Amino acid sequence: MRWEGKRYYPISQFYKQRFGEKVYKVSVSIAETCPNRQPNSRMPLCIFCDEWGSAAYHLEQDKSLQDQIIINRDKIAKRYRAKSFLVYFQSYTNTFDGVSELEQRFDIALALDNINGVVLGTRPDCLPKRILPLLKQTHDTHYVMVELGLQSFFDHHLDFLQRGYEAIEKLHQHTGVDIGIHLMFGLPGETDQELIETAQILNELPVNNVKLNNLHVLSTP
Repeated sequence: MRWEGKRYYPISQFYKQRFGEKVYKVSVSIAETCPNRQPNSRMPLCIFCDEWGSAAYHLEQDKSLQDQIIINRDKIAKRYRAKSFLVYFQSYTNTFDGVSELEQRFDIALALDNINGVVLGTRPDCLPKRILPLLKQTHDTHYVMVELGLQSFFDHHLDFLQRGYEAIEKLHQHTGVDIGIHLMFGLPGETDQELIETAQILNELPVNNVKLNNLHVLSTP
């Protein structure tokens, strides 16, 4: 499908086609940590992640999940006259907690008015097998997209970013959810050929959404 003559189209158009109307993300900050931030972890922090785990509304992290959704949903509804929403679990690693905790969060989000589904932000090395049935179960009744912070397909860049990647095929085969990935450009030593190869790799993967971010280093070891 083409959009305005292009071979790609914005995520807003993707959601509009999927739901029949414009859909807005309601960002929430519920996850509190990630593997790198554990006290006993030997892994250094990702150099591009801030102390709030890249949360959109970190000042509301002390509020309950339900309150965060209602506050942010109502703000968006008033500003854009929006009527349809997805709850975006954005900050830190949202699959690092237990399955029962994540299931409770899904239940709270999906029980609220005008919430059509969830978008789950996580990292590709934090998708244990035990969480896949929950994703599939939720996908069977509601819309689900999992966004993976891949950042790069090239090992030498992943070493620099202190990240790893996997799980796209696992998610696709075992859950059927839509899959989004985050890529980071502007890495040291990155070449034009690598950008081309990245696009070629994406074309072969069951990916529905790609976010392109420029490198922004917050701190280095």
